[in-house]
Amino acid sequence: LILIPFTWVVGKFIKKAVVSSNSNILKRIIKETQSITGVLYLIDVILGFLLGLLYSSQDGWKLFFEAFLLYGFIHGAVCCFIATKLYDKVREE
Repeated sequence: LILIPFTWVVGKFIKKAVVSSNSNILKRIIKETQSITGVLYLIDVILGFLLGLLYSSQDGWKLFFEAFLLYGFIHGAVCCFIATKLYDKVREE
């Protein structure tokens, strides 16, 4: 659950950096605000994978498989989906 507010804050920071008028590295990498969601998914999957490496009870190749599939892909993608939909809902009202 910590990934949801983290994603929200990082997304607002990235959007502010992309929309700003000065030229920075984020603006060169992310050209449009529509690409921010993809970057957030990537960040959440990587962070979920790293958390999975810490919390997984498996060992060997199962550790990496479980960390990537369960923690990284599923938890990271779900947290990013929830965070982006909550942001859209709050912005809509």
